[in-house]
Amino acid sequence: AARFEALAKTHGVRKAYHGSKPEKWFSIISSGLRVFKDRDVLQSNGSAFGEGIYLTDTLEVAQSFAPVGDGFPSSSRTSRFRCVAVCEYIDSPLVHRTKKPPASFLVDGLPHNYIVVPDEDYVRVTELIVTGFAATPTGNGWSVFGLGPISLLIIAYLLMLLLSSGNISSMLQTARKLMKL
Repeated sequence: AARFEALAKTHGVRKAYHGSKPEKWFSIISSGLRVFKDRDVLQSNGSAFGEGIYLTDTLEVAQSFAPVGDGFPSSSRTSRFRCVAVCEYIDSPLVHRTKKPPASFLVDGLPHNYIVVPDEDYVRVTELIVTGFAATPTGNGWSVFGLGPISLLIIAYLLMLLLSSGNISSMLQTARKLMKL
């Protein structure tokens, strides 16, 4: 986190999206986005444009890499969801950014605009967009995974705190204060 902040002061920061399969999110939330240089460990969608963390500045393109997956099969609210991360990355010459003509989102199976970040210290997840499918309306609004909008906002806020600070005890204290509201 300290290296990211120092690089951000020098080069500036841009926002982008990262889509991934549902089964990858536990690792991403726990360890962050990673560059796999070991040839035995393949990234989900390969490395067509070189080694690095693949981002896009278009939400729809990120969603195309984030298939809907199974979540909580016994939930009465929804059992399917999709996750896309909102990321910040260092605007450095080391980051490869390309835009292709806007004929469609995918050209030969590849996105129009992609961003390849070669160093995992140059990117951080700031938010997580979780879209639930087959949500059932409740008497006082809507819910996803059986949670109402306030609970979901608190969870999203705590995830953002955890990802940005890495300080779990501080996050738990904040959670206790929020739950008393």
